Amino acid sequence: MKKLKKFFMILLMFIVLCVFTGCGALEVFGKTELPQIKTQEELCKFVQNKLKSGEEEIKAYVSTDITEEEFIDLNQYIDGYYGKINEYSYRNSLKKGYYSVVMYAEVSDNYYAERIVLDKMQKSKASERAAKLADKAEQILEEIIQDDMTDYEKELAIHNYIVSNGEYGYIEGKEKEQSYRAYGILVKKKGVCQAYAEAIQLLLTLSGIKSKIIVGKGKENGENHAWNLVKLDDSWYQLDTTWDDPAPDREGRILYTYFNLTDDQMAKDHEWNKSGYPKANGEKYNYYKKEGICFKTQTEAKNYMKDLVSYEHATVIDFMVEDYDEDKYGKEWGSFLWDIGNIKSISYEIYGKEEKVAFRFYVEYED
Repeated sequence: MKKLKKFFMILLMFIVLCVFTGCGALEVFGKTELPQIKTQEELCKFVQNKLKSGEEEIKAYVSTDITEEEFIDLNQYIDGYYGKINEYSYRNSLKKGYYSVVMYAEVSDNYYAERIVLDKMQKSKASERAAKLADKAEQILEEIIQDDMTDYEKELAIHNYIVSNGEYGYIEGKEKEQSYRAYGILVKKKGVCQAYAEAIQLLLTLSGIKSKIIVGKGKENGENHAWNLVKLDDSWYQLDTTWDDPAPDREGRILYTYFNLTDDQMAKDHEWNKSGYPKANGEKYNYYKKEGICFKTQTEAKNYMKDLVSYEHATVIDFMVEDYDEDKYGKEWGSFLWDIGNIKSISYEIYGKEEKVAFRFYVEYED
């Protein structure tokens, strides 16, 4: 009798707790203890990981220090590659200083495309658009990737494909959702920076190369921007394919100004929360260094250009210099090529900032 009385007393206490504290109390007494999230940065990482797992209902204890505005802005601080939060609800919890939160997510086509290709998930389990994205990604990789390629060569091939086949802008001139998605660049061949970053992320992931999307801003215009981090060997590199494909689009134009930079190099005209991402300090696989066309002095660059024009009649010449100075180089510094003869026209474009500047020379020869 005493045991039965004790049981009803405990049950009554439990019911009272539920009434006065909300249903969040149920989670404390449940089989699984929910994670306790104290900061917005922790919340973003937690949500990203759950989206990567394809979860559509995400539960957690969230500190009362995280404001409603931070929840409303949550999608602005996650990269959106695997999905986004459509709605959420929270209530008081037995845990002092925390709310019990449930978030309802929309899982992206990228998630299903990865599962279709990597895990052989049945296409019927995904949307028609996700299945089409998976097919297109596989087709592209079959065309541009060879089994004996290094990870650097795979990254370069993917970069070149995106720049050559993608065009910056909105699909049909309208700000449609797919203009921000990998589907836009890979299937519709048009999209904005988020679409470029997602397309790179998808193709790299399917190629077995670890990468991340960075959400930040352009330093000069302050506009929201997205680009990638790529891991080669044991080092991370910064990659911005959008800015290697500037508008207006020009057929055959592929730049490498933002191919595998360090954080310090990228920070000259990009801004991002560095604490939220791995440090990119790799230099070995910078395009210009890897290809042997990064020169310490103007003299070295001149000798390289003379050889290409004299012996190979090169029409496009790419290289980087480390001693760039606007006064030292001047607007006419490529005019020395005229002395070689048989040249009809010379022009060049310049990219980058401060000490490491990339040049692209265009040379036209007499018939």
